[in-house]
Amino acid sequence: MLVLLFLTSIALTAVTVGLSGCNSVIIRSLLPIFGLPALLWTLLMMMTFGARFAGGSLADFCSLADPDTRIAVAAYVLCISYGGLSMLSLGASLIAPAAENHSIWRRLAALVAMVVLIPLNYFGILDDGLHAMVLFIIAGPAIVIALSESAPLVSSVCEPFLKRGPLGKLVGLFFYPVWASGVLFSVLLGVLGVVALLAHPAVRNNTYSVWNNEMITIMLALLGSLFFPAVWQTFFFRGDGQRLANYLLILVGSYVMLGILAMLADAMNNPDFIWFFAWNPLTFIILTSEGKAPDSFYLAWVCAVDGLLALMLVTHALMIFRKSATVMDETEATLHSD
Repeated sequence: MLVLLFLTSIALTAVTVGLSGCNSVIIRSLLPIFGLPALLWTLLMMMTFGARFAGGSLADFCSLADPDTRIAVAAYVLCISYGGLSMLSLGASLIAPAAENHSIWRRLAALVAMVVLIPLNYFGILDDGLHAMVLFIIAGPAIVIALSESAPLVSSVCEPFLKRGPLGKLVGLFFYPVWASGVLFSVLLGVLGVVALLAHPAVRNNTYSVWNNEMITIMLALLGSLFFPAVWQTFFFRGDGQRLANYLLILVGSYVMLGILAMLADAMNNPDFIWFFAWNPLTFIILTSEGKAPDSFYLAWVCAVDGLLALMLVTHALMIFRKSATVMDETEATLHSD
C-alpha cells in the first residue's frame, strides 16, 4: 500500500510539474492546490470500492495475494504512469520551441493503447465497468492535451512527414504539434474509444442491465464533454497563448453547470428546461435519468450533439490547414530542390 501511495505521489508530482509550464496563474497555482488532492482522494476511493466489490479490504487488495489483485494493481500503476508521463510531455511541449515536436510520441502511445484496448474489450478480458474506466484514462489526458496545443506550424516540423510522400503528409495531419492536428487526432481517438466501449460483451450482448441505452448515453456525454470546451474557445477565445487555461476553465465550468442544472431539475421535478442547454453534451446525463422519453431518444440526441461538435471542430481545423498550406508547400519545394 505504501508503494502505491508513493507511486501515486510521483504521478501527481508529474502533473504539477507538467502544469508549471502553463503561463496561467490559475492553472499553475489553484489547480494543483485543489485539484490534485481531489484527484488523489478519487483514486483512493476507487481502489477502496473496488476492493469491497471484490469481497475484501483495501489491505487485501494491495497485498497481491491472488492474480486478480495483481492484475488490478498493475493496471493502476500503468494508468498513473501514463497520466504522469502525459503531463510531463505536456510541460515539455509548453516550454519547447515550435520547431520541436513533442506531441508525436504522446499521441502515438494513446492511439496504440486504444487500439490494444479494442480486442481486450471484445474478448471480455477487462471486467465490465473497468473497460470504460481504462478507456477514459487513455482518452482523457490525450484529448485534453491535443485540444490545448498552441504552437504554430513550421517547416522543421513538417519536413519529417513530407519527405515520406503522400502517406507521410496524411499521417502528419494527425501528428503535427498544432491545434488543428490535435482536433483530427482527438476525433480519431474518440471514434476508436466508442468502438472500444461498444465492443465489450456486456455492452454488445446487454449481459448486465446497467449497460443499457441510459449508461451508453452517459458515456457518450462524458466523451463529448472533452470536445465541448474546444468548440467554445474556437468562437470566443482567439488567443493561442491561453488555450490550455481556457480549455480547463471551460471544462470545469461545464461540470459545475451540470451540478447546478441537476439540482434545479430535482427541485422543480420537471427537466424540460434542460433542453435549453442541450448544446452541452453533459446535460443528457440529467435528461436520461430525469426525462420521460425513452432512453433511445436521448441516446440519438447525444450522438447528434457529439457528432455536431466533432464536425464543427474538424471543419475549423481543415480551414486552418488550408491557411497553413503555404508552409507545407514551401517545405515540399525545399525538399524537391535538394
